[in-house]
Amino acid sequence: MVAGVGLGFLGVSLHNFEQTTFERRAKIRLVVSDALQVSPDPRLFCEEYIPSRKVPLLARGTVVEMVDRRACLGDEVVDADTPPPWTKDHYSLVGVEKVRVVEGADAGLVGWVLVSGLSNTE
Repeated sequence: MVAGVGLGFLGVSLHNFEQTTFERRAKIRLVVSDALQVSPDPRLFCEEYIPSRKVPLLARGTVVEMVDRRACLGDEVVDADTPPPWTKDHYSLVGVEKVRVVEGADAGLVGWVLVSGLSNTE
């Protein structure tokens, strides 16, 4: 009976570990831009680009973990699931993700980036 309970506990623990690992791996992204800007505020990507702003850059190949996802609708940050407005401009809704750098010189850095600069690691 003790062995059965022990095996049941071990099975549940392994299942939980596997589920957590799978969920985390699904959030892993790879930087595909040559230099991806990282901002503490997602609104930076909703405003007109100002080249003089000093923000950290992530190099191509940097591995990051998605923490949150939003979108820019004009100058406003909205939920990522917000449907884009009915216009001819297909860039009317710009995706931004909050990411955490998981390895390398910038490990631990957290900030917002453009989704277009990221790729799944598959």
